[in-house]
Amino acid sequence: MPGELRFFAKGGMTAARPDVDLLQELKTFQPHVVVVVLGGNDICTSSSPADIVSSLLRLQTQLHEAGTTHVHFCNICERGYFPKDRAMTKKCFNAQRNKINDCLNKNASVIELKKIRFPADYHTDMVHMNEVGNNKLFRHIRGFLFGL
Repeated sequence: MPGELRFFAKGGMTAARPDVDLLQELKTFQPHVVVVVLGGNDICTSSSPADIVSSLLRLQTQLHEAGTTHVHFCNICERGYFPKDRAMTKKCFNAQRNKINDCLNKNASVIELKKIRFPADYHTDMVHMNEVGNNKLFRHIRGFLFGL
């Protein structure tokens, strides 16, 4: 199946405040399929999983209205460092991410990232994936989209 693959990203972006220029660039490209990789930037000690899911579903609606046929979300993986919220603990982060992932599973198309392991597949910053983790991420996406 011929096609074109493009990567659109903005470090630190949240679902509640998507980068306007990035969204415009994405809408201009008019993709048939969009995969949203969630990193957990929205999660903090005062965040509401329901509000985060609402923001993600709003983003999905915006993409559908712009002509995207399929929108898929990768579930939020573990994290070990929370630079934007020093009061955040791993336990609190995981509780919120699990609620978000469960709700997304019920309301959207979700790519499960079951083979990504924390901390083995992460950089020393404990936030971003290392080369092995990124390879696993792309294999999950490819397998989901193409049934591999």
